[in-house]
Amino acid sequence: MTKARNIIVSLYNNVFVFSAVFFAGLGIAIYILMGKGAASMLSEQMLHREQVITRSGASAIQNFLVIYGNSVSLTAQNDLIVSKNLKEPETILKKLVESFKGTPVSGFLLVDENGKAVLNLNISGQGLLSAESLEDRDYFIWSKTAKSGEVFLGKPVISRLGASKGKMIVPVSSPIFRAGKYAGVLTSAVVLSDLTSGFLNPLKISEKSEVYLIGNDGAIIYSDRFQEPVGKNVFTYLGDNSFLGSKYIKSEVQKALEGKKEGKARVVYPIFDQSGKFLERLVAYAPINLGNGQFWYLAVSTPIKDALIFMAPFYTRQIILTILIFIAILIYSVRFSRTVGFREGHNLYHKENKPQNGA
Repeated sequence: MTKARNIIVSLYNNVFVFSAVFFAGLGIAIYILMGKGAASMLSEQMLHREQVITRSGASAIQNFLVIYGNSVSLTAQNDLIVSKNLKEPETILKKLVESFKGTPVSGFLLVDENGKAVLNLNISGQGLLSAESLEDRDYFIWSKTAKSGEVFLGKPVISRLGASKGKMIVPVSSPIFRAGKYAGVLTSAVVLSDLTSGFLNPLKISEKSEVYLIGNDGAIIYSDRFQEPVGKNVFTYLGDNSFLGSKYIKSEVQKALEGKKEGKARVVYPIFDQSGKFLERLVAYAPINLGNGQFWYLAVSTPIKDALIFMAPFYTRQIILTILIFIAILIYSVRFSRTVGFREGHNLYHKENKPQNGA
């Protein structure tokens, strides 16, 4: 019986080791091959999703600015807004501020024909007036030659007055006329951080997704996570901070600005912080038509590793399935080895104890 037991143990161990090695290797191969294909597929799906988000965000921002611009224009044409008695325009603007409560609009500013602010109303109430002249602002310069009803979206600037003071805003303005004579401009502040976050934050793929607004001249107007590139031209910035792949990015940005079309790409560029760490990213962009030949580009960028975090459930299921298959085959192998071992041991035992002839 000793030899039979040894045979059973030997077969049992051999089958166990062979099964463990084989199925461990099979599991690793499945994990790598299927995981790689799934990662590539998911990356493309995430990139498409990001493009849809960017397109929707750009459309929402464009529509909001158009509707809001019309409101500013109609208000500027109201006869009461040009009243020298400031109580009347104050009443109108208070109602307008209330109607846009909870939106990116921070307030309204009434500027006279000399570039001096005469009335400031914002979401916090009536704001303080500054003695500082606003005649250097592009919206004031534009208003002096504009026609009644026209709307102007100025270049993003740091606000000097009101609830938006110190924040990056885009002025939305319309000229004011009194008896057909130029009397100033009604301008309002749309806070860029509120504008983008309100439309995009609920839809961003990851907390590390980056949102950029780029002007049609290549100027980086806004960034939600990094302030270092804001106010700089993207082409100049990439030229002064060149890296492997920066020429490709410049070429893609140039094509996007010239084509005024949406697009998507997988690119690698460094983080805008002290680490300078390079990350592969999924980038989608879409144009925002501001009218009068003005365009912005909304770009959303997400680190690919953050996008692939959605693969965690897939990998978990894959590992669990492999383990279950391994356990099932292992149980079968143990039962098989025991059966074979018992049969071989039984045959060997009877062979060794076979009665001798003539005994």
